[in-house]
Amino acid sequence: MRRSFSGAAVTVPVKTPYSRVKAHSSAWYIGQVLKRLLDASGLQKDEIDGLALSSYSNAPDSAAVMAEYFGLELSWLVDLPMGGASGVIALIRAARAVQSGDAKVVACVGADTTMGEDFKKLIDNFSSFSRDFVRPYGAAGPNQVFALMTQYYMNRYQVKREDFGQICLAQRRSASHNPEALLRKRIVMEDYLAAKPIADPLCLLDCVMPCCGGEGFLVMSEEKARSSDLSYVTIAGAMETHNAYA
Repeated sequence: MRRSFSGAAVTVPVKTPYSRVKAHSSAWYIGQVLKRLLDASGLQKDEIDGLALSSYSNAPDSAAVMAEYFGLELSWLVDLPMGGASGVIALIRAARAVQSGDAKVVACVGADTTMGEDFKKLIDNFSSFSRDFVRPYGAAGPNQVFALMTQYYMNRYQVKREDFGQICLAQRRSASHNPEALLRKRIVMEDYLAAKPIADPLCLLDCVMPCCGGEGFLVMSEEKARSSDLSYVTIAGAMETHNAYA
């Protein structure tokens, strides 16, 4: 379904360099992203009145805590504990906030770190977040949970591992052009299919690699982007659904 996002602009995408090294806390990366958003946009801190935040390793601190910590005066904020989908969901909800007038400039930020016991505890207890649904199947972590969903999808739509491999190949191809990417070496389908099995049907190259870093972008009205002399893109269409069997 195509829904209108007219009037909303997406601008100044920024990122911190990613690292496997446990160098900083997630709050540090969140602050770095916010600083880079301000530096890249030329806006003042008090012009940001919305925050969409995704950070598993920042728990138990929330978006509200981070707003207070960094001295942000906000009229709209949201926490997004939805993993890899959080960026797109932040985009959708921020655009709606701008359209409705709930916020004028929303900072969408994602940041995580592998530092400390909290991250280890998160991975160890991943399935406890939905224990009534996954523990009966013996799923003890994220890879086992996603293996169940992947197998269901493959069975329903007659998808092969090679089809999922195309996603991995495309991501590596894109990363090869990004000097700040951690994994820049291109791979071929034979590399993907020969990767170490992790949780059938998932192999090593299907799995998320724990790392430290942050990314972000701003959502505002097109009028605001033009008056601030910022290059921007508009949203052609997007939707959000949380039905696993849709």
